[in-house]
Amino acid sequence: MLESLDEDFCSALEYRLTRIFRESDQKEIRSLWCDGISPGIETNDNPIDSRRIRTKAWIGKDGQEEFSMTILLGEEAIVKFLNGGSLIDSIPREETKDWMDIDTEGRTVTVQLN
Repeated sequence: MLESLDEDFCSALEYRLTRIFRESDQKEIRSLWCDGISPGIETNDNPIDSRRIRTKAWIGKDGQEEFSMTILLGEEAIVKFLNGGSLIDSIPREETKDWMDIDTEGRTVTVQLN
């Protein structure tokens, strides 16, 4: 299952987030970028039961501030996760922007996969 949260997925999500930030209507978010997502799952987190993955991301004007990240697993993503498949295709398309929520003060980011 952890194969799903591999370097390729983390890189794809990192780049997609940076594009979403850049195209944001909110000025304070446009200057942000994501410089990495940890492929590790926080301890005491059971993605199968909770349908989410908790990990860390590095986001900020310099991309170096540590954020708590929650990746919510939709139907497509949970099936892929259970089978050890790639989650890359579960990242919403670039045209949609409502699948990501960021709190810069609380340093949290939540994404909803398909």
